[in-house]
Amino acid sequence: MKKLSFFVATCLVALTANAAVVTLNPGDNINDAIKAAGDGDVIELTTGNYEQSSSIKVDKALTIQAAAGAKPTLKIYRIEPNAEFVFKGLNVTTEGEYMLRTTASGNFSVRIEDCTFDHSASAGRVYYLSSGQTIKNLTVNNCVFEGSSVDGAIYAYGTVSGKMSVTNCTFANNSGAGAIYLKNVPDAEIDHCTFYNNGVRPIKSENDKNNVIVSNCVVSNPSAEGAEYCISIYKGTVGYCVYYNTKAPRSSSNVDQIEVTEADPQFIDPANGNFNFRSTSPLKGKATDGSNIGDPRWTIAEAQMTISLLSLNSAETATDLYTIALSAIDPDGTGTITLEYSTDKTAWTEIAKSLPLSTLSYDWNIRTMAAGTYYLRATLANATKSVQAESAAALTIVPDTQAPRDITDFAVSTDHNSAVLTWINPTHNINAATTIYTLAQGMTGAEMYASSNATATIATAEDGLKVDYSTTKAWEDAGVKFTPAAPAEVLTNIAFDLKGNGSGHNIRLTIEQNGFDWWYVYVPLSENKMQTISIDKFEKLTWHNNQKGDTFDGTNITAVYFVVSVSDASAQGSFVINNVEMTGVVPPVADYEKTIIVRNTTAYPATITDGTVVYEGTEETCTDTNLAEGTYYYSAFALDDLGNVSAAAQVTATITATAIEDAILCKPVEKRIENGQVVIIRNNVRYNALGTTVK
Repeated sequence: MKKLSFFVATCLVALTANAAVVTLNPGDNINDAIKAAGDGDVIELTTGNYEQSSSIKVDKALTIQAAAGAKPTLKIYRIEPNAEFVFKGLNVTTEGEYMLRTTASGNFSVRIEDCTFDHSASAGRVYYLSSGQTIKNLTVNNCVFEGSSVDGAIYAYGTVSGKMSVTNCTFANNSGAGAIYLKNVPDAEIDHCTFYNNGVRPIKSENDKNNVIVSNCVVSNPSAEGAEYCISIYKGTVGYCVYYNTKAPRSSSNVDQIEVTEADPQFIDPANGNFNFRSTSPLKGKATDGSNIGDPRWTIAEAQMTISLLSLNSAETATDLYTIALSAIDPDGTGTITLEYSTDKTAWTEIAKSLPLSTLSYDWNIRTMAAGTYYLRATLANATKSVQAESAAALTIVPDTQAPRDITDFAVSTDHNSAVLTWINPTHNINAATTIYTLAQGMTGAEMYASSNATATIATAEDGLKVDYSTTKAWEDAGVKFTPAAPAEVLTNIAFDLKGNGSGHNIRLTIEQNGFDWWYVYVPLSENKMQTISIDKFEKLTWHNNQKGDTFDGTNITAVYFVVSVSDASAQGSFVINNVEMTGVVPPVADYEKTIIVRNTTAYPATITDGTVVYEGTEETCTDTNLAEGTYYYSAFALDDLGNVSAAAQVTATITATAIEDAILCKPVEKRIENGQVVIIRNNVRYNALGTTVK
């Protein structure tokens, strides 16, 4: 063994001796340095800020690391390590999709250590081993991963033929599927890691081909809402782990579970990234080596009384309701929270008081607040002490100026000198249908959609819109985008005629909501029929860069995409789409307050003051009485609680004079037969049997 160690050390010295060390300073071009580097070279960055603005492939052994004692920050676009690669000691941010992505196979290893990765500015992954690619080893050690939002900060979708090791790391606030994803990794180790708020499955192994050992880890979420398995593996061992506010590890006959505990880890301030823990924590001294469970960078620390406003780190705009996010710690456990607002940070007005210490958010009703700019302040106080926090930025309140839905089914009937009006207020569910595309539109509202390594063409055909697609890389997009003339108000189901090509490919049917959120479902191209898909079948497109929402409620649909996106290295084909229609139910207007009906004798009232108000209330019928002969114009308006007024619903009533007025009916009457006709004489006026006057 000693001879083997000496031999390895000698080789490493020789390798170091032949490798060049290239030192970069802020402002130097990293891509140029990578291109100029020789096999085995080391690129070192001194303290400062660096930006790598375009994707670059690394096809030679290379190390990119911080210089000794330096603390460089790298804004990365994408580096593709396709050879022996070490990435060490860097603080990394991005506005791109993937920071590091391996796109080629080989007998090489990737090592990432002593780094912090902040992916919160955009959607994507930190390290992505592409589908179909194989590397030897993947080692990740002593790193912090935060803000990834697509299927895991570490996404091993290809094959690791040797060993994958993730140790001494922290994963926080990585949405999507979770923090670590493994598809074809026969030998994997995840040890001494801390996981907090990492989606529904923080650790996910795709199948029982992967033997995964998870040890000495803590997995915790802020709440149990939407939680799935904290550790989802099909083969291996889960040992000496703690989980909280999430479901227990997946149970399987091929997985041994040893000393797995459900307990509060007692983090000091996890919402603000402080995963130190109290001396009473179940993490203390419970690891297999006698140390603490979790990332070793976190240790025992006594909590201080603190309160933090997690909202308004940057300026925001809101209408109706604003959710204030906060975090409070009181070691005594007796403190309560007060929330206030101010326009000048001098005079403060109470929003809420005596909120419990456990409060993580508060829905502030701002519907009746005046338009303007407001700051927030939170105070945590117990019997002996208080602490405060103010928002870093301001909230701009924009009043609701959207009119309620119009009055419908406005109708009138006449009865002598009265007009009987009926209508339906916007307080009922109503069915709605929006046509997205029919062949009669031709190319109107349709446009081809393709990503960088794909092409699409669209043209009208006899039975619909024909889409030809071609991709030259896996998971590229090619298809058609439909944009309705106006956003669809609501969606419960989407129906369409699809003529597939019989292939094994799928269409990713994607619905765009609010102009940025994407929701998808897969439709086989082998289908050749009319299809209807309900809203509950759609999932969040977690790897979409602009995704903001987490819940699809089917409102304000702004676009529909029919796109082919497959794992094949290349794909070609066509499909035909036609008769795309959305149907749904529009719910009642939540802020409806009343209906006002106005009468005019010359034209339809244009406003609620343009004539005589004949009704004001929430009923759905009224009678306008004592009308003289003539034509009357009625407009019905719906109003909300802020006085916003809908467009007018309109009807016309014509009143004709009756020969026998009500006041006359009580007079004495005389009947005669004159010239063979019945004549009625009342109050010296002669009427025929039809009630009209005669001479």
